[in-house]
Amino acid sequence: DVDAQWDTVARLAADYPERIRAELDQGAERDVIVRRFTEYEATRQAADGLDAAGQSLYSSVGPLGMSVDGLLRYWKKRA
Repeated sequence: DVDAQWDTVARLAADYPERIRAELDQGAERDVIVRRFTEYEATRQAADGLDAAGQSLYSSVGPLGMSVDGLLRYWKKRA
């Protein structure tokens, strides 16, 4: 379902930056943010029906630590 997939992408594209900004606002360190974001993603992916093999593949294509690092850099430059 292409439309549902695009809806998910749009929702996550709005959610991820705000999630990272909230962590920064709370004073969380990078490693804590990566851990929490990874846990959030694992839970979200499982709820969407993605099994462990699918989650591993997803993470290998776009490592979550890199996503967090990019968003941290963005928010720190805007501060």
